[in-house]
Amino acid sequence: MLQPGNAGASKDVLFGWLVGRAAADLGLAQALAASESAARGQIQTVGGWFTGRRSGAAELAGARLCGAARQNDELEQLKAAMQSIFERMGGLESLAQQFTQAPELLKHEVARLQAGLGGVKVSLKLSTHALKKLPAILSPEWSNWKIRNLRNLKVSIAP
Repeated sequence: MLQPGNAGASKDVLFGWLVGRAAADLGLAQALAASESAARGQIQTVGGWFTGRRSGAAELAGARLCGAARQNDELEQLKAAMQSIFERMGGLESLAQQFTQAPELLKHEVARLQAGLGGVKVSLKLSTHALKKLPAILSPEWSNWKIRNLRNLKVSIAP
């Protein structure tokens, strides 16, 4: 619950949250960059291995026809591994795109929260205004109550 004198603290909490969120997003971007770099290295390694296997497979096909089925299985496994790597890279690209959109989303969220704080400020001003009027409203009632109770007190004390 916001206190009338605590609006600055709420902004500090909001700012702290936003800074923490930005730091987390930066860490995510760094992790994505490292993961993408590792995936590229794997693709290059697998591609080199695939090229070597492919040329080796061509040589073996000419030398041994019986080994063709085994090499075909290896090629299928290699294709499946490369497909898996490409799918992971697609996921990384999607995450990178989401990360690039994060600042715009944060701007919208900050604007929404600031608009909400504006409404709270207006509400607090109205409440403060109403509280300032309260003594003026209650003063005549309080005086009448004191007079009645003092009269009742005198009546009950009188013999």
